[in-house]
Amino acid sequence: MQPQQLEVFTLGRFLVKRGSKVLSEEFGRSHRLWTLFNYLITHRGKMIPAEVLIETLWPEEELANPKSALRSIIYRLRRLLENSTNIIASQGAYGLNVNGDYWLDVEIFQRLCQESHQLADIDQTEAINTYQQGLALYQGDYLAHCPYEEWTMVVRDYYRRIYLDGVLELCGLLKNAHRYQELRKICTDSFLVEPFCQELHEYYIDALAAEGKTSQAQHHYEYASSLLYRECGIQPSLKMRELYRQLKQAHGYADTNLLQPEARGALVCTPGVFRALYELENRRQERKGQPVFLECLTIAPPNCSPEAMDELQESLRNNLRKGDVVCRWSENQFFLLLAGLERTQAGKVIDRIKNSLLPGDIVYPRYADLSSPSSVDR
Repeated sequence: MQPQQLEVFTLGRFLVKRGSKVLSEEFGRSHRLWTLFNYLITHRGKMIPAEVLIETLWPEEELANPKSALRSIIYRLRRLLENSTNIIASQGAYGLNVNGDYWLDVEIFQRLCQESHQLADIDQTEAINTYQQGLALYQGDYLAHCPYEEWTMVVRDYYRRIYLDGVLELCGLLKNAHRYQELRKICTDSFLVEPFCQELHEYYIDALAAEGKTSQAQHHYEYASSLLYRECGIQPSLKMRELYRQLKQAHGYADTNLLQPEARGALVCTPGVFRALYELENRRQERKGQPVFLECLTIAPPNCSPEAMDELQESLRNNLRKGDVVCRWSENQFFLLLAGLERTQAGKVIDRIKNSLLPGDIVYPRYADLSSPSSVDR
């Protein structure tokens, strides 16, 4: 009777089984044995010299008879896999028998993604179906249980790139087919793997807007903007800002300059994003003791015309650093977050801003630090 097919799962979890029998359940007590197996499946199609395997399995150990130790662990692995043909040997080298009877998730994942990409220009419906099957296999990083092994890092990044490229192409296909609910699902699933991919956030906002969920789209934009600033120190992409502008227009707002397309100067954001960043900086100040100042600038009537506010916004963006944040809080007020400055330095920044204005403008600065949350609501 032929043994059942060997099944190997490597994406997000490590599991080896035959039928209903799990062979890898004692992974913790047989770490070196499974490290050997993982190394061989990672380098499948190649014969690995015994010396390389010995250095991989016993990197800092001096063995009395290393080749004997390797043969012993190879023997144990073959017995555990219940099929000696899975591991082959030739001229002092070992490898996985790629012609053997096994199923490997990462091979199927890669093959389905390649087939989907080829189908995209021929049959988009079939490409979508094939992509959905392939991408569903990606449950997380390749061999995530051994993140610090150097021989896994390049391969792990390679499969992660295949996943992201596939997700983005699938998103484009779903958008073209107006299948917005499925588009949102693949985006939300992918955020767990690639939370900082701006293109995914663009597709997600697009899908919400197309379904008429404008408020949810705006909220997601503000969440994504805050996330990108907090974790990566970057502004939203031009496309994201254009999507937000369109959302604001759909709600009847005319202030389309809330987010400047240029990457220079301070970050200019909406009140919703500002609140999120304010909370973030407040927590950072408590944890690290770094000074962060909240400033409020008010233009007194009748000098608070839309043109005057636009000029002040431009002056603020040009006179502050990229790490600072500017928000038009009301029709005649701006709030600023100034990080990494002493109080006297913050005062000099405000003076520089005042000096850059036209002679007729009247600006009243007010200082508040982040230990007083109520100041942001005034």
